[in-house]
Amino acid sequence: METHPPIATKIRRTDATIEDLVVSLRRELKDTSDLGEYGARAIHRELVVRAHEAAPPSVRTVGRILERRGALDGKRRIRRTKAAIMAGILSAASYAPVCSLA
Repeated sequence: METHPPIATKIRRTDATIEDLVVSLRRELKDTSDLGEYGARAIHRELVVRAHEAAPPSVRTVGRILERRGALDGKRRIRRTKAAIMAGILSAASYAPVCSLA
């Protein structure tokens, strides 16, 4: 009979104050960002710049916090590529090439 390692019983979750900070930073960046950046990378970058703690949560953790707190806008971005047009996913009217070679 094989013995397996014990299953982890303790869930390591980011402190609620840090989660609140992440959500409030998202709102702040959404309103004030010149480039319109308010995603996980932008929030992480802002946490590093402001140095709220020695080791801010990773970009992926920030993304998980936003998802858990329901702060994501729910929009899937559609990448308009020629391959998508050819596959029939997008209409030809929505594809505007940057330059033409013809």
